[in-house]
Amino acid sequence: MSLKCLVIGDTTSKNQKVSRLLDSNKIEIFRWDGLALNLNSATLSDTLDLVIIIIDSYDQTILATEEISRSLPNIFSILLLDSSKTFPWMFMTTMKAMVSRVIFNENIDDLAIIIDEIYHLKYHVVKKTTCNSTFTQREMNIIHLIQINLAGNEICQRLSISKKTLTRHVVDCGAKLGCSGRGSIGTESFRVFGDLSEELK
Repeated sequence: MSLKCLVIGDTTSKNQKVSRLLDSNKIEIFRWDGLALNLNSATLSDTLDLVIIIIDSYDQTILATEEISRSLPNIFSILLLDSSKTFPWMFMTTMKAMVSRVIFNENIDDLAIIIDEIYHLKYHVVKKTTCNSTFTQREMNIIHLIQINLAGNEICQRLSISKKTLTRHVVDCGAKLGCSGRGSIGTESFRVFGDLSEELK
């Protein structure tokens, strides 16, 4: 049993921790050196669990990230950056808006945690933990839609709310769950509530 992971860019990382992580038996790697890989393939999009982007060039990183966002909008994507380099503010802001997580290679343990969580969710029953916060019905509906990987605009349409309102609810849900970002909310909510599909029917 392994996660289907698309790795874009330099898969022969000089960081030994990154290399060991990508060689883990928990991950089956699909390598992508350019747009030759058909990201619109139904088979590929249905089987992928995770995308990791490791590219040094600003332009190539932006192009690859845009392609992933367009072709695989609901996939959990991670941009791995070299912590020894300085990145422009606009580049970082754009990337944080386009991928699920931005991780610097000095914090590679964060990547290992994410891979473990996705692996655990896919292949094991998630053990629920407790949460002392109270959630509104609207917040529970939003969390459920995050769990099933709906994009932000789809959630807004489904619930007839504005993007600004959705952002406020996501921030509130993250604070109550003790995390931030839609990817983390999805993972943590499984730990707290389990799969909400049945409960909210």
